[in-house]
Amino acid sequence: MNSKPLAYDSLKTVLEYMDPNIRFLLSSRVPSIRTAERAVPLKIEEFEMRNNKIRINRTNYEFGIYQVDRQDNIPHKVSGLNKLNYKWTSDVDEFGIPDYITKEGGMLPGNNGSGERNLFGFEDDEIIPDNDGRLQKLERILETEKNRYKQLLRYRPKKAIRNHHSQYLGHRSFRRIARDRAQIYSNEELEMLKTKEEVDNAIEDTKNNIKLMENQILPFQNRRDNIRPKFEIYVRKSDGRSPSHLIERVNYTGDLHKAVESFINYIFSKRRHVIEINRLWTPSNTSMPRILKFKVKRLVIQERGSIESVEPIIEESSFPLEKVTIDIGFRGTEELDHEIIRTAKLLKIDVSFASSQLLQNVTHPNVEFRFYSFFTEHPEFFVLIRHYVETNKPIGTCYLFNTHRSEEIAISILENISIGIQGAIYDNKCVTIPMRNSTVLKLSCVYPPGQNYAHIKMTIVSLE
Repeated sequence: MNSKPLAYDSLKTVLEYMDPNIRFLLSSRVPSIRTAERAVPLKIEEFEMRNNKIRINRTNYEFGIYQVDRQDNIPHKVSGLNKLNYKWTSDVDEFGIPDYITKEGGMLPGNNGSGERNLFGFEDDEIIPDNDGRLQKLERILETEKNRYKQLLRYRPKKAIRNHHSQYLGHRSFRRIARDRAQIYSNEELEMLKTKEEVDNAIEDTKNNIKLMENQILPFQNRRDNIRPKFEIYVRKSDGRSPSHLIERVNYTGDLHKAVESFINYIFSKRRHVIEINRLWTPSNTSMPRILKFKVKRLVIQERGSIESVEPIIEESSFPLEKVTIDIGFRGTEELDHEIIRTAKLLKIDVSFASSQLLQNVTHPNVEFRFYSFFTEHPEFFVLIRHYVETNKPIGTCYLFNTHRSEEIAISILENISIGIQGAIYDNKCVTIPMRNSTVLKLSCVYPPGQNYAHIKMTIVSLE
């Protein structure tokens, strides 16, 4: 059976309705369609960039630095989170030493009398002024951990019966034993493990700790022994919750973020039409290439992100945005005065720690509040309502409060408002409170689309 290639216009039609991630893949593997692919408008539902990871719709692209010449021939990731001291590594030097250490002069952390945690995450009070001494101390701790592992392999607990909760507490108490001491377990410490299951858990924990310690200490042994490993950047792809798989390997030249930027430029640049993004997340701990422009409908400002990081890449025709989402619990309300937020058609505010004083500073006329507590049942909610009544907000102002409760409880909240606020009248799941200038503050129980909990909708309407 003979098959003919798709005509150019037909190919463009197929590409237009194809998932963006499949388009990127085909374009990279089949250069002959690259021109057509870039000529077709590209529409993306969601785009997020965080900690050297990119998410396009439900597909993730993760960029990591790996040592690829280890003796066990298993590539080892050296960037990302250190699970012992919870420090983040973005880049490494020629020995594999993390950038958070090289930026501070290259000295091993800890053992300086300031309470700083060492490489293994311990607060070691012993003052050691030089790198060699600190490295030797870490090597002694590692060797002790290996001896402790041998102890656990030999240990046989006395027969005991415990319920699951008691086993959990016994194992947790054992884990609290300090690992910063270069000292094996005493008999009393081992006897904290009463069952074989607790011993097995301790063995597994210790085995994992040894591996983590070996990986963390290796770059400093490399520097001491003048060994320069080979590093590569791995690009791994995953869809939804499926396991990730390797799609690209690139030589590491000292800047992981540049590799991420190159990838973004490759898939997004040189397009005939402005890329449309329905929902854009502000980058967290990173930045977007400023040579790109996107037409955006909705913006999500993440906890560690800033609106300044995306302002240069949003096409002017995007404004006013349909919706802006922001968490003000930790950052306060100052950023709400930014023009992009102030002019958005809808402002959704996540509030970690709510107070009436904090919410009184919100002046946007159309706001949806999402609380991580039962704020609508707190006296502070009554204070906020009285503030809205007294400040004479304009007609059309609308606030939506998530109760995290059923309709029955939301209605009881409205009834309490009618009792607790002077002049309030309850009728048919609604409360009305007279204001000045022939306006009324109306509170009602509603279920927004896609929501499982009742919300209290608060609007300023004219007095009919």
